[in-house]
Amino acid sequence: MKSDQEKFWEGDFGDEYVERNSNYSNINHFSRILISNRITIESALEIGANIGLNLDAVKTLFPQSETFGIEINQKAYSILSAKHTAWCGSIYEWNSEKMYELTMSKGVLIHQNPDLLNKFYAKLYDHSSKYILIDEYFSP
Repeated sequence: MKSDQEKFWEGDFGDEYVERNSNYSNINHFSRILISNRITIESALEIGANIGLNLDAVKTLFPQSETFGIEINQKAYSILSAKHTAWCGSIYEWNSEKMYELTMSKGVLIHQNPDLLNKFYAKLYDHSSKYILIDEYFSP
């Protein structure tokens, strides 16, 4: 059963978010985090990838990298999956044995049901072979 937060992002709000947030780049942001720390990535998993802008930045910085995104909103997923390997659905329903050098979440944790945060963190941890990037902010 999906949480209220997941249902919210699956619906109209998630569709509208795609339109509002489709024209920015995170290349400089990820360059500061990864390149300036001499981190190289051959594979990356993003939970809550939306249309893939963060994975686009990783792919620009590391063109050889394998990228995979998980996204619950169908509209965002249709754009994401045209650029990256992707899965559409709840992170809590996604099962895989695959490991990635980098697992990440950017701006997604604040939208999770607090009762499910340990499961979310476990997904990041269980699928990372090297690095975990959590890039969040707080909003009451």
